[in-house]
Amino acid sequence: MIENPPVSPIMQGYRPIFERLLDDVAFLWQQRSQAENHPAYFQWDLEAMDERIQNYLRALLQAPEISWSLFEESADVADAGYFFAAAILAFHCLNTKNIRRLTELAAENSACASGIGAAMACLPGNLVHPWIKKFLLSKDKHHQYLALSACLIRREDPRAYLTALIENVESQSHTELFVCALKLAGVLKRADLLPMLRQAMADEREEVKFRAAWGCALLRDNSAASTLQGIAMTNSEWHKEALASLLLLLEIGPARALVDELARSEDTRRRAIDGCALLGDVSALPWLLQMAREPKLNRRAAHAVISITGITPEDNWLSAEPVEEKHDMEADLDEDLPLIDSDKLSAAWRQNSSLWEPGQRYFLGQPLQVENLLYLFHQSNQRHRRSAALHLAALLPDRPLLNHARGEPFRL
Repeated sequence: MIENPPVSPIMQGYRPIFERLLDDVAFLWQQRSQAENHPAYFQWDLEAMDERIQNYLRALLQAPEISWSLFEESADVADAGYFFAAAILAFHCLNTKNIRRLTELAAENSACASGIGAAMACLPGNLVHPWIKKFLLSKDKHHQYLALSACLIRREDPRAYLTALIENVESQSHTELFVCALKLAGVLKRADLLPMLRQAMADEREEVKFRAAWGCALLRDNSAASTLQGIAMTNSEWHKEALASLLLLLEIGPARALVDELARSEDTRRRAIDGCALLGDVSALPWLLQMAREPKLNRRAAHAVISITGITPEDNWLSAEPVEEKHDMEADLDEDLPLIDSDKLSAAWRQNSSLWEPGQRYFLGQPLQVENLLYLFHQSNQRHRRSAALHLAALLPDRPLLNHARGEPFRL
């Protein structure tokens, strides 16, 4: 075990500065987490955020003993951002005592485990791979969850360890661990685990059922369709992911029929708009432009048109007047999207309509082909990068689902 050296009196005088640095790292990590799916951010924005976080971490590592003591003082009320900073300190310094303390605290506050998993995903493999293996071999389910969380972000396959965890009855009873294992099996497209994913779709726990069906869909297994549709038609917190997975699994005919069904009801019209955007069906553009004229649907419908056509809104297309919308969960999801002048958007579509062939499917104005999607995955905003990753997963059955939120390993 490597212990931190004693703190000199001179360094103790800088304690308020290190306290501010710790606060800043926690805040910046939370800010980055919120940017991962935000349409105003791009890959290079995340890279800039990562570099800024690393600069603050380098400063904290000048006095790791002070930085750690500051975390310990507020550990009872610390959020995931503080756990992220503390985990970077512990793993980078190879401090076994502090790593153990972190895992104890995370077991008491599972919401903060995401910070530890993210830290393990950011660091180079030589620092965290021994710990991932150690956690996987542990009998403690919280340790195993941390290991799988890191593997999920890193897109690394623990192979036999993952198989053993999914098959283990005790692991199945630990909902958080089992869901993470099922998600990792789907993301990595572990076809050998398909029977276990199918079996898990019969689980009574809704999150387990959804994540199992989601994994089956990534493996192009049609048995997931009914489960996904059942979840997509409810107000479940996973309904949006379920709908996206279902539409990419279905053939274009049944997928269009499902979107038409959703469009008939005002309660599910936003979901129909999302479905049109994901399918990239140019035949839906006239209806989407009509929906964009309705104030409460403008943001989402305009975003769908842009997602299909690749039309770039000009500055004078943005509406300066706020639109009063019915307050509900679906409307809240639109707040990140700009209000677009529907007349100008319609005019741009009419002017360029010859660019989009009927019957062809498009994403950001490009046909849904691997080469185009790979380019757009690297060049479009974070929300579109997430969609591009889903399309690539459907077109490349042997490739893992790309992580649109992952950055380069930290260089500390």
